[in-house]
Parts: sequence; C-alpha cells; structure tokens
Amino acid sequence: MKPTRTVCRVSRVMCCVVLCCVVCAHTAVVQYVLQRGLSVPDLRDEIYCQLIKQVTGNPTPEQEEHCWELIVFCCCTFAPVEFLKYFVCFLDEAAASSPFAAHAVFAKESLTRLLTTSERK
Repeated sequence: MKPTRTVCRVSRVMCCVVLCCVVCAHTAVVQYVLQRGLSVPDLRDEIYCQLIKQVTGNPTPEQEEHCWELIVFCCCTFAPVEFLKYFVCFLDEAAASSPFAAHAVFAKESLTRLLTTSERK
C-alpha cells in the first residue's frame, strides 16, 4: 500500500520535529516546521502532539528546552485546530510544574494573543 501525500508530509514534519528536539533548535528546521504548520492546517495538531510527546519525560534538559522553544515559536505562528482545549490545559499544567514553566507561560500568552488577533499568513 502506497502512503498518501498527507502521511508523507506528516512523516517529514515529524522527522524535523524530532531532529530539532534531539539535535538543536536549528533555524532551517524551525522554519520548515513553522512553514508546514502554516501551509498545511491539517498538520497543526500533529505538530503540537509530537512536541508535547518530546517534552513529556524527556531525560535531557537541553533537548527539552529546544522543544519548548519550538512550542513557543509555533504558538506565535499558528494555533492548534481540534487540539486547542487540550493544549491549553497542557500549558497550564506545565506552567505549574515544569522546570520550563516560563516557556509554558510565554507560549500560552503568545497563543492567546494570536487567537485574539489573527493567524499569521
């Protein structure tokens, strides 16, 4: 069975998310993830899901910080679609208990600002 175009896109984006979180917050990778989130709205929830997966229980603080930075960038650029309520709860929980609470607070503020104005084009 040949994978669909959307499945291939998801796979490429997720590889970039993992690469960004494992290696470093490289500008080209961050830009690629943000562009995919903007141009393919169906991928937005998946991007956020994968980022949450990367920061949850990550044993390497440096990798976790890079993932939090990418979460902040995403929150400044596009909002989750179906996943918004859960994601906001995740940010609230992280703001209360995560070592990267400041990132979670800033991400939520950025997302709120984005939702009250309009999404970037």
